[in-house]
Amino acid sequence: MEIKIDNNIGNFEAYLVSPTGENLGLITNIISLDHVRRQIKQKQLTGYKLSYHNEFISIDRNGTLSNWPDELCYYTDILMDLI
Repeated sequence: MEIKIDNNIGNFEAYLVSPTGENLGLITNIISLDHVRRQIKQKQLTGYKLSYHNEFISIDRNGTLSNWPDELCYYTDILMDLI
């Protein structure tokens, strides 16, 4: 039986953008993205976006993304399978 170790699962690059358009920093994995989404939900913040592959993805006050690119869905599916 072969087992593949992939240490890059969940790694990607997206920038968090403030409501004023300021780049707040680079998000590099799905766990960090979920942490940001949780903070937005807990504080009921609005106007935040991800800049991902030249696309802006809005994050609503519940931490929900307006669009889930295939790559991010794939990582989320892998994490859900592990739970």
